[in-house]
Amino acid sequence: MFSRRSVTSAAHAIACPLLTPPPLTQAFLIACRFHHKPLAALLLNRCIELDPTLGERVEKWRGRSGFIDYLAEHHTVYGSPWHTVVMNELKAAIHANDLEEFSRWLQREPDSGFQVELLENAAYTDRGPFISRLIELNPALKVTCPPSSALEFALEYGNAHLIPLLTQIWPLPGDLPHAAGVGDSRESRVGSMKPAIPGSAASASITLSTILPGSGISIGHPRTRSTFWMSRWHGRA
Repeated sequence: MFSRRSVTSAAHAIACPLLTPPPLTQAFLIACRFHHKPLAALLLNRCIELDPTLGERVEKWRGRSGFIDYLAEHHTVYGSPWHTVVMNELKAAIHANDLEEFSRWLQREPDSGFQVELLENAAYTDRGPFISRLIELNPALKVTCPPSSALEFALEYGNAHLIPLLTQIWPLPGDLPHAAGVGDSRESRVGSMKPAIPGSAASASITLSTILPGSGISIGHPRTRSTFWMSRWHGRA
């Protein structure tokens, strides 16, 4: 079964032309993946003949041999070989909680085109400073508001405290489930609750908002994040 994050990544792949490399590039990436390094070296030489900028980036980084070795060990592809390196390094920096390295790559490659996926990654790994840095370096996100599951990921993974950062880009839906997710118990929201069909996403949200008061279960606890947000996400798929 595919995870929701992998499906989201696949959706980005469909939407982003950077993720559709030409046949020569595909052949090079496949040669790297299967550790056919002599063939990969020949194909890389041809790629650089057609794209000298790639050669400049590779030589300034780890050189051609190091570039091939890296791609042989990192099998997740993000379009072109160089964008694959950039995205893998950015995600590695998030995982290691290395904001300095993350910022260095963002400033070096400001047009990577993967800001939304990085924001989603930061949302479910609880990396608030990384979200702030992405927004700081990409203020246009506040205007374009690209489609994203970042809000859902933040709530599902118990990181509701990140919502104020994310709502700089995406407004929080005004429904009761999202209000419950961020701990908004205002009577005006509770009073707007409508009857729900048992077993539906709305029913799950009512259960969530009902068990929270006085139950000892805090917003973002693992026991509160698995039902509504899963059904909501699958409902959107």
